[in-house]
Amino acid sequence: MSAVAKVFYSTYAILLEIAYRVWKVRHKYGFSIGDMAFLMDTPVSFLKKIENPTLNVPPSSLKTNAGEYQLSPKQKIAYYNLDQIDFTRAIFTDEPLDVLVPSTPLPNDRIEVEVA
Repeated sequence: MSAVAKVFYSTYAILLEIAYRVWKVRHKYGFSIGDMAFLMDTPVSFLKKIENPTLNVPPSSLKTNAGEYQLSPKQKIAYYNLDQIDFTRAIFTDEPLDVLVPSTPLPNDRIEVEVA
């Protein structure tokens, strides 16, 4: 049995929330990540990094403990920018804005994320 690697990083809660909401709507409509990339004229690899921020962890990352990796403050996770969020609204026109973007404040601004 192999050990599970864990990745830790700090980010803004709203960035993960929007990525999760877009992912949920994408699945609801049956769009693959390739479909979204085509519609947004964005590389598939970039959308994969938005949906799985641990793809930004290079093999040369420093181990903090056995099997645990910490993204350095210089490493940024990929996220939807405002133009891309606006574009998702054009793709999913039947969805109200608050399905893709939170309409109420999130309980935390900056959060620590652990991915196993």
